[in-house]
Amino acid sequence: MPFLDLVSILSNFNIVGSAIGISIGMAANDLIKSIAEGIILPLLSIFIKRGDLEGKVIKIGSINLQIGNLISNLIYFVLVVIIVILILKYLIGGLVQRIIDHKSQTNEELLRYEKQSANHLNALRNWNVPL
Repeated sequence: MPFLDLVSILSNFNIVGSAIGISIGMAANDLIKSIAEGIILPLLSIFIKRGDLEGKVIKIGSINLQIGNLISNLIYFVLVVIIVILILKYLIGGLVQRIIDHKSQTNEELLRYEKQSANHLNALRNWNVPL
């Protein structure tokens, strides 16, 4: 019976779907990080002309501020936000729009069918056919 309880818990709480989502999210995280570190940050370091961005430090007295690391993480965060917005807007948004279009098309078909049925009922009433 413990096996059946485990299967019941997995199906009721949608744990398998959550695990798949977490795995895909981790893979997307690695992909975005490699884009940021392999493409965006080296291109940005061309414009800065001071070498490695993550090693940039601003010294204020005896305090060292790791500004390069902050900029690197900020760029990474912005990339994640842009990719999430694009996914939501184009993939999921397109799917939702197709569902809405299909529902409106189905509603139009139902309205046409109702009008046809009303016309048929009126025609039958005009012929004095008992309904």
